[in-house]
Amino acid sequence: MKTISYILTLTVFVTLLSCRQTNSKNEAPLVRTDTLLINIDKKEQERLKRRRQLEEQKNIDSLRLDKVFQNAFIIANQNVSKGKFVAKYDILPDSFPISVEINLDYHFSEMNPHLVIRRNDPGTIYIDIFSKKESNFEKVVSHEQWSSTYVSDTIRDINGDGLNDFVVNWYGSTGCCLKAFSNVYLLQQNESEFSHILNL
Repeated sequence: MKTISYILTLTVFVTLLSCRQTNSKNEAPLVRTDTLLINIDKKEQERLKRRRQLEEQKNIDSLRLDKVFQNAFIIANQNVSKGKFVAKYDILPDSFPISVEINLDYHFSEMNPHLVIRRNDPGTIYIDIFSKKESNFEKVVSHEQWSSTYVSDTIRDINGDGLNDFVVNWYGSTGCCLKAFSNVYLLQQNESEFSHILNL
């Protein structure tokens, strides 16, 4: 009887001990998981904070560039009655130098003048082309290129149709091998509008 009682006590003790170890094993990963989730959550919050800061700066830059563009467009509109007009100036909004060039001429066609507005800030080149319609301008091309990849742009007949087209030449900034590219905007037969961008 003592032996049965002893075996029974030992069995109950072993059962309790094993249940307790199982519970403690189940709790440990939860603590580690919670710690891991907290670390991931902190990193995600930091990433989102940095992203918000970058977006705020991008919005500020965009507003600054838009103001510079609007100023250039006002100058162009003041000279819309002319067949040809050129103005170049540098501006320093918020201590970032931006070069502006306004050029109204018969760049692409002898029949229809086009206005080209260039804005060069330290990181990007913006080129907007407008077709002159009576006494106003209609935007027909808007091109943006990193300054570090920009090589040149030119006006010439690319497809042999006798009409001058707009070509931006650039060189890829990463990777190996030759990375020379051209973005082409083909002048349409109406001699005022352009095709969508073609990448060559």
